Amino acid sequence: MEKNLYLEPFRRTENQPEKWWTLLGFSIILLVFFIVSQINFLMFHTLAELFAILVAWSLFVILCNNKDRIENKALVFVGIAYLFVGGIDLVHTLSYSGMGILEPERGANPATQLWILARYVESISLLLFPFLFFRSTHIGCLPFFPS
Repeated sequence: MEKNLYLEPFRRTENQPEKWWTLLGFSIILLVFFIVSQINFLMFHTLAELFAILVAWSLFVILCNNKDRIENKALVFVGIAYLFVGGIDLVHTLSYSGMGILEPERGANPATQLWILARYVESISLLLFPFLFFRSTHIGCLPFFPS
C-alpha cells in the first residue's frame, strides 16, 4: 500500500509542538485585537479591515501567479474579483468616519456605501463562479493577463 502524499501533512504524530505554538500565537493576536477594540474602536476597525484587504489581495496574487497551472480559469476570475474587493475595502477604510480623509460633514454615508459596494462585488462574483466553473473561460482578453 503506497502513501497518499496529499494526506501526509494531516497525519497525527505524537509530538507536534508547532501546533500549540500556532494556537498560542493566534490566541495572543485575538487578545491584542480585543484589547485594542476596548481602547480605540477606530484603530481596531482599521486593523481588521487591513487584515481583510491583505487576505483578499493575497488570494489575487496566489491565483493570478498560478494561472498557468490552474486548469479552471474560473478560479482566476475569483482572484481578479478579490483584487477589486480589496481595493474598494481600502477606500472604505480610508473614508471611514473619524479617519479625517473626507470632510466630516459627509458623515458615515460614503464609507457605508463603499462597504456595501464591496460586498455586492464579492457576492456577485461568487454567485457567477459556479456558472463559470464548468465553462471554458479565457482571460487572455485582458491586457495585463496574457494567456
